[in-house]
Amino acid sequence: MFQEKSNIKVWSNSQKCQTVLTDTSFIFVKTPQEADILIVTHYEKILVDKPIFVRKYHLLQKYKKRAIGGFYWQKGRPNIIFVKKSLDKFDIILPDKFQKYIEDTDEY
Repeated sequence: MFQEKSNIKVWSNSQKCQTVLTDTSFIFVKTPQEADILIVTHYEKILVDKPIFVRKYHLLQKYKKRAIGGFYWQKGRPNIIFVKKSLDKFDIILPDKFQKYIEDTDEY
């Protein structure tokens, strides 16, 4: 997603995220203002205008103007989605293998 960067600054409102994302190209930061992307597992008021990747389906609606996508479980199955409108807003271009997960809708 951030092809021009060798290190991506990530902020999350969940400690679990840091144990799951072990790739050395991720640097976890303490505040959303420092981050390139925010990974959100529960709703909280976030004032910075940064791309957000959610971990629960209902958060796509809560962060409608900033959610670039999400990974969540639904009916016992994993789901991944990317929101075209938000990807365009933040000038994010996904690799070809993720193109099939992009949805062009105003639903979120």
